[in-house]
Amino acid sequence: MQFALPERFSQVFFPFVLIFCFFYQNKVHAEADSTEKLKRALLVTQKPAERTALLITLSQDLISSDPIAAKLYITEAMSICQHTDSSQQYARALAVMGKIFTHTGKLDSALFFLNQASNIPIVREDDYLRFEIHNQIGTVLTNQQAYDSAEFHYQLCSEIAGRLNKPDYLAAINNNLGMLADERGMLQQAFDYYLIALKYYDDISDLANQAVVLNNLGLVNQALGDNVKAIEFLKKAIEINTGLNNQLNVSMNYGNLGTCYKILGNNTEALACFQHSLTLSRELGLELDQAKTLMNLGNLFVQMNKFEEAESHFKASLEICEKNNIVYGILINYYNIAGLYYYKKDYSQAIEYLEKSNQLAQEQGNIKMYIDIYKLYEKINEALGNYKLAFFYHKNWDIITDSLKAMANKEYILDLQAKYQVEKKELENKNLRTENTAKALSIRNQKITTAAVAFVLFLTGLLAIVLFRSRDKAQRANQQLNELNNKILIQNTALEEVNATKDKLFSIIAHDLKSPFNSLLSFLQLLIDEKADIDENKKKEILMMLYQHSNNTYSLIENLLQWALGQRGHLQFNPGNFDLRQIVEAEIEFLSGRADKKNIRIINTIEVNSLAWVDENMVRIIFRNLINNAIKFSFENGLITINSIRGIDKHEVTITDHGIGMPEKVRKALFSGSNFHSTKGTKNESGSGLGLMIVKELMDKQGCSFHVNSTEGKGTAITLGFPLANNAVA
Repeated sequence: MQFALPERFSQVFFPFVLIFCFFYQNKVHAEADSTEKLKRALLVTQKPAERTALLITLSQDLISSDPIAAKLYITEAMSICQHTDSSQQYARALAVMGKIFTHTGKLDSALFFLNQASNIPIVREDDYLRFEIHNQIGTVLTNQQAYDSAEFHYQLCSEIAGRLNKPDYLAAINNNLGMLADERGMLQQAFDYYLIALKYYDDISDLANQAVVLNNLGLVNQALGDNVKAIEFLKKAIEINTGLNNQLNVSMNYGNLGTCYKILGNNTEALACFQHSLTLSRELGLELDQAKTLMNLGNLFVQMNKFEEAESHFKASLEICEKNNIVYGILINYYNIAGLYYYKKDYSQAIEYLEKSNQLAQEQGNIKMYIDIYKLYEKINEALGNYKLAFFYHKNWDIITDSLKAMANKEYILDLQAKYQVEKKELENKNLRTENTAKALSIRNQKITTAAVAFVLFLTGLLAIVLFRSRDKAQRANQQLNELNNKILIQNTALEEVNATKDKLFSIIAHDLKSPFNSLLSFLQLLIDEKADIDENKKKEILMMLYQHSNNTYSLIENLLQWALGQRGHLQFNPGNFDLRQIVEAEIEFLSGRADKKNIRIINTIEVNSLAWVDENMVRIIFRNLINNAIKFSFENGLITINSIRGIDKHEVTITDHGIGMPEKVRKALFSGSNFHSTKGTKNESGSGLGLMIVKELMDKQGCSFHVNSTEGKGTAITLGFPLANNAVA
């Protein structure tokens, strides 16, 4: 039996829909003479503000044709802004840098710069820049498959586009909403969005972005099975992009075109398209496109029964994915290689790579991928004669398929509820604004009436008395108006803070609870519905996975609750005299399973009876988060030390690991308000980025000091300062 790789993997290895990252200058400058004029102007311009504007514009012009040069120009612009304290231009430059990294496939770097841009206060009038930043963040999050967060940023862009009423902005957001629907499998909705976008671009004769939408329409037709129509759209896109010398998009177009030919069985045309795409992506330094195209070539060689060539291309793609930490690409390449070894009847190698793919699928909570993995497990065990185990895997993927259908219905209901809450909040805000307008109008009418009365009284001859009373009334009215305005301002500020807190919490829950709960539901459903005997070792493995997922989810929920209490001001500080060594020992014991899994030693040298005046529950949460982080970011066979120094008025406890550490920029940005910095551990352990934020808040609540010292590649040392028990009592 010949092993056939699932066709959808050649299409969804990376999101191939072209995403339009809109900029405040609206269009990509395609003409070479325009770029040359900017370069000549740059040679004679020395004033910081003018030079910065030229560098930003020039960098934007070169993103598609020469991203390396674009990066050099924008780096100089950022340097000038930092020395001249030009915050608005600095935000623009950060956004351009984010777009450069997005186009070259380095999504983590793109999100890092875009988050910095979003932290800079932007004047209300500059809706163009605000649109640009949120639209790009939505683009990156979509590529990272964080669809809920991407939709949140796109909705912000949609509000701005509606307010500006500009065709190019409305076209851009409709294209990106279409892309989001496409990624979620809502093809009809995606097609409708794309057609709206294409109409806007036709009206304003924007060829560059017509090509973007034509590419996306081609991919929708490809997903619907109409590859002939898809080829028609993609060839139109190639014709436009070639005329504009947009080599980056030409590379993407040819990759998508090759997939269409491959599905139709035209291997010669498919091979020519893929090779052309690979050549362009290598010339432009687009590692994401290279990995995608190498995998497409591997799938094509499987179809052509050239299995040695297929294996070499899969492994080349895998190498790029591992280098750039493209987790989904690593997962799919492991699966592809396992399939090839199965066909070659090298079952031990097939199982080895399939286990790697399965482990990543579990860590990422990618339940849909379990179906294909378990199907291949079934085929391998059938070939080995392990029919009982083959039946077990057959039942696994059958149960998961049913579970996914049930969860899809639940997610639809949850989406409706979330939309209802958003609409309700918007209605409340609108009513409040209407009420404020009515009050201001009433006060204005009162002032007009007072002036009219004063004028009438003036005509009657009682000028002095009327003027006195009029002045007195005007002062009281102004005072009331000021008081009312202050109350309204306070109410609006409080409402914005509450809404912002809710948005942050909902975003975290959507990102960090969905995946672990999906995994838990899947494994529990498997244990409940399984009627055949399950091998004891396999049952123990499933229970161990359930325990690990439950443990991780419990820690995350505990952090979320503590964070929510802190944000609402409900954290209660109940101090007393507690032994720091006992607290640390208890947390080491609680986390020993995670440490043992990576063979990490934890040494606690805190002296017995190191009493401190602290809240015991808060300190437990602090040490649990910090020790867990130290384990997560330590290498296997590592060492974590926890020691203390008793000073004149405090205990200083230092937790030291020798793991991956962090760059200086990341360390400085750890506590930047609502931005949570999440980093994978040394074994791809997931995290919400919330732990250190909670530690900082709990330390501040107790009046304790907190310092982070970290060096990239060498490790991290976190020092905590707790007040001595005797000093606190005194």
